[in-house]
Amino acid sequence: MELRPSLAVGLILALLCACPAPAADDEGETGTEETGDTGEDPLAACDPDNLSYAPPPEMIEGTEGLWAVPIDIEAIEAALRFELDSEAHTGSARVQFRSGPERGVPVFDLRQSVTSVSLDGEALDLDSELGWVTIHPDPENRVRVLARELDPCTVHELELEYAIARPDAAGLPSVLVVDGHLNWEMQLDDLDPGARLEAWVPAGFVHDRHALTIEVELVDAAGEHEALSNGEIELLGPGRWRASWADTDSRGPYLRFTSADILERAEGVHVGPDGVEIAYLFHGVDTDTHGMDAVEAEILAELDVWIETYGAYPWPALWAYVGTATDHMEYDGALTINTLELALLGSRLRLVRHELLHMWLARGRRPAWASDGWVDEAWAEYMTANPVELAWDDEPVELLDPHPWARVTKLDAYTVGRGVFQLIAEATSDEALREAMAAFIAAGPRELFTTEELEQHLDCALDDPAVRRAFHRFVYGLEGEPEAARWSC
Repeated sequence: MELRPSLAVGLILALLCACPAPAADDEGETGTEETGDTGEDPLAACDPDNLSYAPPPEMIEGTEGLWAVPIDIEAIEAALRFELDSEAHTGSARVQFRSGPERGVPVFDLRQSVTSVSLDGEALDLDSELGWVTIHPDPENRVRVLARELDPCTVHELELEYAIARPDAAGLPSVLVVDGHLNWEMQLDDLDPGARLEAWVPAGFVHDRHALTIEVELVDAAGEHEALSNGEIELLGPGRWRASWADTDSRGPYLRFTSADILERAEGVHVGPDGVEIAYLFHGVDTDTHGMDAVEAEILAELDVWIETYGAYPWPALWAYVGTATDHMEYDGALTINTLELALLGSRLRLVRHELLHMWLARGRRPAWASDGWVDEAWAEYMTANPVELAWDDEPVELLDPHPWARVTKLDAYTVGRGVFQLIAEATSDEALREAMAAFIAAGPRELFTTEELEQHLDCALDDPAVRRAFHRFVYGLEGEPEAARWSC
């Protein structure tokens, strides 16, 4: 994969030489192809809520006044072609997006090797007009930029073609083909940068919700395959499918292809303890150790636990995949469970319970940025795992990376993060903490939150200095005592 640690000289020259987009005239018309001659103020086309949780524009190192800016993606249409004989897999995508209120070069990510790129119908040079830039100090947090400064609040279309292989991101699998049979999962990871939707399809960042369509074609398949997804699946023809999500983000969609003859299946309608019917569909492979009937019963029983705790299930249906070639992960109204790891760890029920809780916190109430993801992992561990050892005089730990472009959920979330909630519970009570967290989760189904917003909620709900002390020392990683709160309860 091409990898440039910062903007190449050619890219900088292209940006400096690029003609600026026409400025708005006195009547507010833009005169640009992106917005059309509407006579409207282009800034009125910006929805401030769409980018309210986005990172701020960042000046690109090595340039004078050149800013990298987040974009508001409205729709992604991708097509993936898997050639099972030659194993030459390719992808293409069209991304419809709107620029934000600041002029700058648009930022996105894709962890596959790009072979062609165009913006608004104009082909761009791969070497000089598509590059990597490291805004965050960690090079794994790198993002892609286009050598085009865009006017504020204008509409654009980005098109890419690329080869498909193992994503250039930590921990994700390659495409597995055995004797003409495809076993591929659009596996996403909520811990590492580049390991979300951008691992397989060009995408933005976790705050951004949009429509998504992925068409998949299997060429030279040796047998019948089935498409498994938490999205809507449409069979387009032999070996061709379309998966679609009307409203998702870079952590929400799940898609998998596997041989149809090895699948186990369980489906039905479950009536929860609140009397609400929930349709469910579970698929399994290699579940002999546990049995699909047992897996079905356990998932539904654990679902009821969280309905009784947090109220109505926030998704229209529950989907699950249980097998050996996957990971423990939550998606929109869906989860995956690795049966091999369950057999080794002997903790199937706890892990199922952990992932199901994420339907309310992670995929329900959602972290605004990846670094805020410590919250849902820490709370799920607090609610499902044994206590950890953490004391007030332990060394400070930084769970939240303060850099606004950070895209990592730190592993300490599972231990130190759990300890943060333990310290708060010891100072208040477990019951009071659970009630406060339930209120926080219920306040905004599918809404974004930041770490500071959670801190403020707990501080006001529990009215105990332990909240701010715990966040100060073991979330922000600071010595001493916290300063006065920036909010009033």
